Amino acid sequence: MEHETAGEPLDDAAAAPPYADISAAQRRTVFTGLLISMFIAALASTIITTGLPTIAGELGGVDKVAWVVAGHLLTNCAATPLWGKLSDLYGRKPLLLTAIGVFTAGTALSAVATDIWQLIAFRAVQGAGVGGIITLCQAVIGDIISPAERGRYQGWIGASFASSTALGPLLGGVFVDTIGWRWCFFSMLPFAAVAFVVIQRSLTLPRRRSQVSVDYLGSLLLVAGVSALLLLVSFGGQRFAWTSATAYGLGAAAVALLVATGWWERRAREPLWPPRLFHSRSFTAQCAAAFLMGSTMYASMVFLPQFFQLGRGFTATEAGLLMLPFIAANLVGSTTSGRLIARTGRVKVFPMIGMALSAVSAALLAWQVLGAPAPALWPAMVVSGIGIGFTSQVLILAAQATVERRDLGIATSSIAFFRTLGGTISTAVFGAVIARRFTDTLPGELAEHRVAEAQLPPGGADATLAHPERVGEYASGLQGAVHDAYSAGMSTVYIVVLPCVLLGLAAAASMRDTRLPVEARAERGKRRRMVRVK
Repeated sequence: MEHETAGEPLDDAAAAPPYADISAAQRRTVFTGLLISMFIAALASTIITTGLPTIAGELGGVDKVAWVVAGHLLTNCAATPLWGKLSDLYGRKPLLLTAIGVFTAGTALSAVATDIWQLIAFRAVQGAGVGGIITLCQAVIGDIISPAERGRYQGWIGASFASSTALGPLLGGVFVDTIGWRWCFFSMLPFAAVAFVVIQRSLTLPRRRSQVSVDYLGSLLLVAGVSALLLLVSFGGQRFAWTSATAYGLGAAAVALLVATGWWERRAREPLWPPRLFHSRSFTAQCAAAFLMGSTMYASMVFLPQFFQLGRGFTATEAGLLMLPFIAANLVGSTTSGRLIARTGRVKVFPMIGMALSAVSAALLAWQVLGAPAPALWPAMVVSGIGIGFTSQVLILAAQATVERRDLGIATSSIAFFRTLGGTISTAVFGAVIARRFTDTLPGELAEHRVAEAQLPPGGADATLAHPERVGEYASGLQGAVHDAYSAGMSTVYIVVLPCVLLGLAAAASMRDTRLPVEARAERGKRRRMVRVK
């Protein structure tokens, strides 16, 4: 099998790699700050979802509450490549501290919002910070950790990301049921402050060149194009019909702006996305695999908790607890793959195994969600968690090993961007699939359970989907009809997920078999053993 050995190409100044001058103690301290940063950034994306009905009731604007999530995802996704490129130009530390500052400001303002428009705006600010934190934490790993050890550290970062994302709905439900939804934001502020102080005091990296030309036009075109695309997929079929002038206009704008971005990037002096990156077949395959992995990852982390509420009748807190096997499996998958990569230097095999496991899980869940009790789903959820753990962060590790060190930030942000883009698009598409399937199936389920449609709450099927916490108050027959209709929608989602994962497997298979060096770590272990013997 074709493979290549990853090196550490020198940057413009032909300097030694940054990790060469960082002590083990300093590395551990910095990594602690990175873990905390990654945890709260990922948590921010989902912790608010459980409290949305309560927020809508308190702040008003039920028809606008979807923007609380969409605005956050939009700025998160659109800002990601900008953070990565700017960090390559100006240095990782100042950009990471700025991202944490933006996140903290958006979080604090969201906690004290007095109307729905304020919350939408402040969540958008928070999302921009999240995009920077998630990207730059992983890029800093590439700076301070040698390739031989990078797998273990990226494994823990991946576990932190996936675990906090999946735990978000559970923690949000607890806050909403006890001390109030505003603590979904207040609770993250102390951790953000600790992470800022730790990184500020302990992270030391070489200064970057200062004479640079920032690609402002390319950045503007990319942000505008991605924004138009995400608005289309987030609100198409809900706020406006797919065949409306609004949908056609957004679609045309997205295509035109993204094509213009590609055209300009080939001519810019310091392009946001250097075309040389995509001349590599392996890097292009890694981005494609990240996009497709984002689809299956978000399908499990976003819709399974909602399924346990609408499809099985559990409370939000109980639904969060039922996700624990998935979270534990993801932790095992992320850390195990990291350790195995550090020992063997092999990279390509893990995304392939991960995608294969995700395909098996999707096939099992498509069949099981139709009637199996919740505990019977756990084996498939465990397989899914391990598969995602074997894939998500490993793709970033593979990208960092593929590119030159001068492109480390934009390469890392590219994988994060395509993963987030895939997750955002799939969340919108799968939500539309579930809503359509639920609406089409519910009348038949009502008839089968001998329940009149008049027993549905005002707003019918749409109101039921918008307020899953109220389903437990329905009469038993109506509950059964809702559970079966939602299960049919969830089954359809996993039927759609399956070909996406198989395409991801094909993308992973087309990557170069990059090998990371392992000798340095082996020699360090030998020295430690000699010290113990003495």
